[in-house]
Amino acid sequence: MLPDGNGFDLLAEIAGKLESPLKFLLITARWAETDDQRARDLGAVGCLPKPVSLQDIRRALAVPAKPRPRDERQRTTLKARVVDPQRGERLLSFEIHNISTSGMLLDSKGPLPLGGELEFEITHGEAAPVRGRGTVVRVQQPSWLDAGGSAVRFDWIESLERLAELVTRAGRVPGSA
Repeated sequence: MLPDGNGFDLLAEIAGKLESPLKFLLITARWAETDDQRARDLGAVGCLPKPVSLQDIRRALAVPAKPRPRDERQRTTLKARVVDPQRGERLLSFEIHNISTSGMLLDSKGPLPLGGELEFEITHGEAAPVRGRGTVVRVQQPSWLDAGGSAVRFDWIESLERLAELVTRAGRVPGSA
């Protein structure tokens, strides 16, 4: 619940730039069963739900972190940030599982309701964001074959050319949703 993202976003950014033996441990008030494995996949030693004790922290830090493959550490992901249209304030941040020129699948565990309309910015690294508006057209539970999340249909994108450029820079193929 950081002002412009969450601990997973921060971990993905920081861990990809460091080559030192630092250990990361996420501590959260909004814990889900999958958070510990998600944190480990990003190179942390784990994720603990609040309240935590010093003993919990020591026990978690005693476990060696799984080294991340070099190419994964350097890869930056596309993100969608939901924006308050009146104030221009960023409200929520989601990683994008898949994207095309007509829509995107967000890694959202909620609170995006089916049929909900939202304004967003799509970002990748230091590139200028692409703004747009969309409608949540599907909320899908994760399965063995499909990623869970919220499918957003683009109703308006400020620049399809810049969107295609961001998608290409992130190593994804435009139109592959």
